[in-house]
Amino acid sequence: MRSGSAICVRRPSDIADALERDRRFFEDNPNRLHRLRWATVGEIDEELPPHESACPVGHRPAVAVKKVSGNIRVRSYLYWPTIENIDVDDERARQIFETHVPVATKRMMDRLADEISIRHG
Repeated sequence: MRSGSAICVRRPSDIADALERDRRFFEDNPNRLHRLRWATVGEIDEELPPHESACPVGHRPAVAVKKVSGNIRVRSYLYWPTIENIDVDDERARQIFETHVPVATKRMMDRLADEISIRHG
């Protein structure tokens, strides 16, 4: 994935606010396991390296979030067309997450699922 074209100032509170909004989203929507939202400036700065600075025209950085278990959530960063609705249903958000999540993250999620299964077996 590639970063947006602007140089951003790191904003840790911006990231913390986004994580809190994700937590509340899943708390308020207990049947949802996925969501898609716009990335915050802090996330763009932290997660999208500056050496990959070309954001496709007509796109903005977005985040696909997957609730793995309880308070465990995994995020995948991508570019989403600005003309498309970011407020998608759970199935569409799942498809987007699965399409954009890095292979290493998928492996980590599989190991985590195995660990949770063993502990709660």
